[in-house]
Amino acid sequence: MKTKNQITFFLMILLFIGVSCNSSRTSTANIRPITTTTLTYDEIASDPFGIDTVYMQKKTMIVAINYGGGCGTCEAALYYNGIAALSMPPQLSMKLAFIDNDKCRATIRDTLYFDMSEIEPIAHNGAIIRLQNYDHAIKYNIPTP
Repeated sequence: MKTKNQITFFLMILLFIGVSCNSSRTSTANIRPITTTTLTYDEIASDPFGIDTVYMQKKTMIVAINYGGGCGTCEAALYYNGIAALSMPPQLSMKLAFIDNDKCRATIRDTLYFDMSEIEPIAHNGAIIRLQNYDHAIKYNIPTP
């Protein structure tokens, strides 16, 4: 009986690990919309943070950031002013704003997900996204179904 309980316990642990380790998938609950704004990007408040990497996965922009914190709440938003540079492909300027309601100083790394569907009418043949405080151009191509 003891061996049967041990095997059952072991199988439950394996099942738990298999269910909880799905870091390669993005929950739709974590994907944020783009915020369209009429403000200039200088008028949008933001606390200090760093952008490590940015890449596109289908219609989602994935942004890896770092900041000082660890004991409070944080908010992030991706702002777009609705303007596209008349180039081929069009170029869009965006600002990632980060509000850190946290006085702790641990270095925190986080990954943010943004739904880029809103820019599809402008980027129907692709676009280049220029994200403030990030030195690399981000290529966006609408995925084919």
